[in-house]
Amino acid sequence: YAIGGLSIAPSQFLREDVYPYVFYTKVGANGNLVHPTGASTQTVWQKLANLPFPLHSGTAIAAYATSGSSQNAAIFLLGGCTDVECNTLNTSVYRADVNPTTGALTWTNQVARVGNSTQVINIQGRQGVTGLSFNNRLYYVTGSTATGSPGASGATATIPVAIYGDDFLLEDLTGSGTYVVGTNEVSDYVLPLPNKRLNAAVAIVPAVPPDNATTQVNAAWVYVVGGSNETNQPTDTIFFGGVGGANESTGTNRASEGWYYSQPFEVLTSGETSRLLAIKWLTDLNRPPSNPEADIRLQFRAVVTSGTCRESDFDPSMAPTNPSRWRDLDSDTSSQLRSQHGLNIIRLIDAFPTEEIQATCMQYRAQFIQDPGDRTFSPKLYYVAVEKVVAAKPDILIDTFDVTTNSGSFANISLTLRNLRRNSLAATRSVEAASGGGSFFVDLCIKRRTNPSTPELTAVPAPNPSAGSSATPSCATVSAQVPKHTLVPGATYTIPLSAWVNSQTNQSADWSTIFGEPGTYDIGIVVDYNVMAGEDAEGRSNNRGENVSPPNGIIRTVTIIAPPSPEPENPKVFVPVVFR
Repeated sequence: YAIGGLSIAPSQFLREDVYPYVFYTKVGANGNLVHPTGASTQTVWQKLANLPFPLHSGTAIAAYATSGSSQNAAIFLLGGCTDVECNTLNTSVYRADVNPTTGALTWTNQVARVGNSTQVINIQGRQGVTGLSFNNRLYYVTGSTATGSPGASGATATIPVAIYGDDFLLEDLTGSGTYVVGTNEVSDYVLPLPNKRLNAAVAIVPAVPPDNATTQVNAAWVYVVGGSNETNQPTDTIFFGGVGGANESTGTNRASEGWYYSQPFEVLTSGETSRLLAIKWLTDLNRPPSNPEADIRLQFRAVVTSGTCRESDFDPSMAPTNPSRWRDLDSDTSSQLRSQHGLNIIRLIDAFPTEEIQATCMQYRAQFIQDPGDRTFSPKLYYVAVEKVVAAKPDILIDTFDVTTNSGSFANISLTLRNLRRNSLAATRSVEAASGGGSFFVDLCIKRRTNPSTPELTAVPAPNPSAGSSATPSCATVSAQVPKHTLVPGATYTIPLSAWVNSQTNQSADWSTIFGEPGTYDIGIVVDYNVMAGEDAEGRSNNRGENVSPPNGIIRTVTIIAPPSPEPENPKVFVPVVFR
């Protein structure tokens, strides 16, 4: 953005003018400037609406804030001159909200918060001033408080500061209508005396603390470079100082209202997906009577990813069906406050009883909420902790699967299931705990070969999460129900031969009919076709006979020579004949 300024006509050096004009351009992917609309023109600049008044020698400060899941931008306009000779210094503070799609600016002078409304404020007039924004603060850097040109006699050594919330409204720092502090040249000077500057440059460089740091360091460094002194002489001096850390202020620090975000961080347990049990946080909220509603609102979100842990892994939707949405935590349910003084613990099963929250990656954010009455007290958040375990799930394994014959006739089907995930009891959950009471189904697909050397059954259907509770695989011949309560972690369950029923009629299986014709039969198995046992995709992947390692996991093949012999309904008894 090119905002305002003083123009000199190239061929008429005595003709000067103050501009109210605002132009902007866009930075392309290759770093070149391009026209914002993509139009092919002779200039990369597009004109926006004018400033509220012409201005030069002031400062325009880009500011950023995060609200919800989006980052917003604004430009604060401070200081400067409203006429060519700088006989009048601008004391108004204006803000332009940046349209994130078009880049257009909307100007307002309602920049300060007063209670639940906004108001206009003034700031010390300065020319040749510059500025920057960092961590929700505006820094109004040096400049001159004198009118006239060049006005060097009014050069300053101070850097006044203002604080804005995530809605870009300046905060009252004293509770008495003071929105900017640090203008006193006697007690508030920042540049070491006798150095005072105007028309200096300023830059901010974020700090990266060393891995072995033992003391608190500054969050960023500010450099004030060059400029002119009180006698209007150019200087080559560079000053620097820390901001954002322990050395920023020796007085009482007060957190500005707004959301503070953690980095996304991994929450794996022994390298596995975790089940989150509780969130704990420690606060200092010993609220004084003058600030009874100071509070900390904590939210978190969790997501299961594959090898990454980034902001982009979270679905930003706040829909209640979104598993990675932001969730509110409230540990003070007896009042409208959300955090208690001291240790706060939320058991997630109590806060979200219908959900089992699993994660490989997690993020939290804290909103610091202030009562406007007392600006000297700030809620403090000392730490956030997560209690977690391996995300246990049921995994129904085919432990034993055999079809036996006796003298060429069908004799028995031995089928034993085991609930064990990843060979670990800690990673295994009870089927009943995961999916409620009742039972789930096991189906057998039995096919007689037309050609004894050609398999009739080479695959069986996979479990289908979309299948209804009464659906059966299309190939199913017989079915059996497995009581869920029997399959606690590590437990086995053997299906009795008498438990099998005809999949179509639901009547007891008639083995003499099923294996009634001599020949070669293929028998495959489908466990929990309706997905009623609470397994995840990994658990369901081994629920078919052909997908499990031999010798227990192949489709069984038997040869029947004669049908099973049914028990006669009225057995005959032969006794000897005795003559007397």
